[in-house]
Amino acid sequence: MLPEPQKQAFQTFSGIVRQNDILEPKTTRLIYLAVSMAVGCYPWMNHCLSDAKENQVTDQEIGAAQSIVMAVLAGSVDARFKDAVGQ
Repeated sequence: MLPEPQKQAFQTFSGIVRQNDILEPKTTRLIYLAVSMAVGCYPWMNHCLSDAKENQVTDQEIGAAQSIVMAVLAGSVDARFKDAVGQ
């Protein structure tokens, strides 16, 4: 559905982000996985999980990323609830 110019621009941007020279590849993979967990994107979560496992990211490292996501989301729920009740 995405027009070809926008599709190519997105693919170029995504590739540049993925192949950055700033973060270690494992860290980049874990961030991708954690963000896909946080936003609930199942297709991307499955892709990132497969990619992580293919590139020697351990279950323990994946679990640590999952724990961080859970903590941030729990904090977000708490903050929004406090805002809703005026605390």
